[in-house]
Amino acid sequence: MKSRLIVISLAFVFAGFSSLAFGQARQAQQMTENGGIQPAIELTEKIDITLTGKPGMQITVIHSFGDIDVRRGTNDKITIKGEKRVSADDKQDAEEFIKKMLLKIDENTNKVDIITEYPKDKEDINSFSISYTLEIPENIDLNIENSFGEIDLNALTGRFNVSNSFGALNAMGLEGEIQLNNKFGELIADNLTGNPRITNQHSSLIISNIYGDLIANSGFGEIKVTDVTGMAKITGGHGSMTVERVGSTTSLTNQFGSVTCKEIKGDLHIENKHASVEAVEISGNVSVNNSFGGVIITNAAGSVGVNNEHAAITVSGVLIDTVEERTIDLETFFGRIELTLPGDVSANVTASTTFGEIRSDFDLNIEKISNKRNLSDVIGTGKHNIELRGEYTTIHIKKK
Repeated sequence: MKSRLIVISLAFVFAGFSSLAFGQARQAQQMTENGGIQPAIELTEKIDITLTGKPGMQITVIHSFGDIDVRRGTNDKITIKGEKRVSADDKQDAEEFIKKMLLKIDENTNKVDIITEYPKDKEDINSFSISYTLEIPENIDLNIENSFGEIDLNALTGRFNVSNSFGALNAMGLEGEIQLNNKFGELIADNLTGNPRITNQHSSLIISNIYGDLIANSGFGEIKVTDVTGMAKITGGHGSMTVERVGSTTSLTNQFGSVTCKEIKGDLHIENKHASVEAVEISGNVSVNNSFGGVIITNAAGSVGVNNEHAAITVSGVLIDTVEERTIDLETFFGRIELTLPGDVSANVTASTTFGEIRSDFDLNIEKISNKRNLSDVIGTGKHNIELRGEYTTIHIKKK
């Protein structure tokens, strides 16, 4: 194993400093003589490093205060190209600080570590950063830890374990084992092949075109997921959730944020609190548990079960042209239930409410006893089963 410490020399020469720095110094002097404010000294230094690479190797990046752009390069090398930046009121402070900004490289046959280090004493420095583009071979085991900067991953294959904070994380065109984690910055993932595991906190999460199964978690930010070929399990909180076009079973959990989904080719299960739920065009069974938010289900091919509190349930487009027996089970408290059925439906129907009313467009026998209303009757041959329950609830069975 060999270890190298890479320190790129300053891109200016002076018996002191470059013409650019000299111009800045002269400008500062003139401004000071004229009673103005001396501007800060800005220094930059280029980074250009080439290392030996090969497919299947492991690359670990530990970085902070700057952006990382990772792209596919050639299979025989790893390249790092970028820039150091520092700003200070005093030229000597800036020069000394930029010299101590290091990219430490540890490399051996199958592994490369790239670690960013900054001087501990930052008292006289206004700002500083190291940003670079990393080009790597295919099928790499890539591990990244970054903070206070953006990460971009583009057209890569291999295994990815990437964590970021206080900056955006963008992953486009990845293929392999994928785990992405971010907080305090937007996370965008598109065109991922595999079964990605994605987590974001305190910002928005936008995911599209997933070729495989998806597990995603987020909190305190909006979630948008579109076009997943496999199953999806998505957990959020304190932000809206929108999910469209999932190819298999879908499980959604949220609170203090609305849940909207459409075109789910499989069973759908939703858990939510303190916000609305809407599901449209579901090819499988639907189950929803919610409270303090309305639930709307439209065009569900399978059975439908909804349990709600302190809000309404509206269901339509069910029990249409289905050969198999289906069940519609709806319950709410302190809300209304509105169920729209096709005119030729065949079902056993039971309904009950306390301190409410039952209304039906079908010719059904409704029993009224004190503050209770009950219904137990049959439409047609009674193929399907419908059960509606509520308290302080009006139940309306509509005919389309």
